[in-house]
Amino acid sequence: RAKYLIAASGIIDYLPALENMRNVYDYAGYNLHVCLICDGYEMADKNVGVFASTAGNAEVVFPLGWFTSEITLFTQGLFEVNDELGQKIQQQGYQIIETPVEQFLGEDHQMTGVELTDGRVIELEAGLISMGSKYHAQYLDTFDLEKKGGNLVTDKMARTSHPRIFAIGDLKVGLNQVVIAAADGALAATQIWRDIRRSQPPKAANTDRVLR
Repeated sequence: RAKYLIAASGIIDYLPALENMRNVYDYAGYNLHVCLICDGYEMADKNVGVFASTAGNAEVVFPLGWFTSEITLFTQGLFEVNDELGQKIQQQGYQIIETPVEQFLGEDHQMTGVELTDGRVIELEAGLISMGSKYHAQYLDTFDLEKKGGNLVTDKMARTSHPRIFAIGDLKVGLNQVVIAAADGALAATQIWRDIRRSQPPKAANTDRVLR
């Protein structure tokens, strides 16, 4: 049995559920982005499509507006844009398309637009997927750990509410950044080393050794 557990299983971003998912994978992670904080600068002054799954996720169009003014929101037929949100989007001059996406278009992993289920083609230069994420932490459910939203609450050394379970990276409250996850791992490992060291007495001196 392990004395300590470091949970580092992360999250996975939901992607548009097309019939041909390979079509999505051809562009996701290239110019079809999933993180505005990470990749916003790559969408600067480009014609960007935002693919959302809820009205809440669709709100990302507004911070995206710091980088570009050419934004089209694709609801993919998954939700209705209420009057308040629709008015705010129209005031910014953004477009809303409710028709579902049939497929992404492009070549060499560079998405150039989408084909809709009604046959229309919408040209784009980049895309931002805003459909939420799934936490890979079901194996921790039996421990009833403290959470904030979907994230695990930890102390400054990445320890959860269980004294021998640590969480690092995307599972814990904080920024979803690789460099942060690496630092979390160093903190957790250091604290575990301290716990183990403090739980064991120092080695006794060899009294049989003759000092000269």
